Amino acid sequence: TRQLLLSEDDDPTTGDPIEGMLGTVAAGPLHWSSPITEDPRTNSTEVWELYNVTTDGHPIHVHLVRFQILNRQKFDLNRFQSTGQIRFIAPPEAPAPNERPAWKDVAKALPGDPDNGVGMVTRIIQKFELPNGASAPPQGVPPYVWHCHILEHEDNDMMRPYIVKP
Repeated sequence: TRQLLLSEDDDPTTGDPIEGMLGTVAAGPLHWSSPITEDPRTNSTEVWELYNVTTDGHPIHVHLVRFQILNRQKFDLNRFQSTGQIRFIAPPEAPAPNERPAWKDVAKALPGDPDNGVGMVTRIIQKFELPNGASAPPQGVPPYVWHCHILEHEDNDMMRPYIVKP
């Protein structure tokens, strides 16, 4: 299970988002050029928890794989922002009927209610199979990408590379 972060920096004068970022809960927001933090092994199955701390919904696309949406869950955003600790404040919610059971390549990472201190995590499960039985070289498969599918967000650093290790 990987705890991944969806965040935005806001313009201090207007409050409008000026830079979207992806990263990890532990490391915080990361730029495209930051070291790769997602490195699943070939044929491994992983759950990615997409912690949305923004006021926007983000259609997250993961290249190479198809996945299923497991659930969504609200967490205490104020506590997370002040301590880095995650405390869930509601039980997990099943995906919408049109999201289950179905294979996806884009998941809506919904926002919570940041104005009231609520964040939302979207959990997806995916298997990192290489196409046509290909095998990963010793250094790993060259990078694939996971990103927000909103063009303005992609263009403003809400995109990260990942590699598939042998």
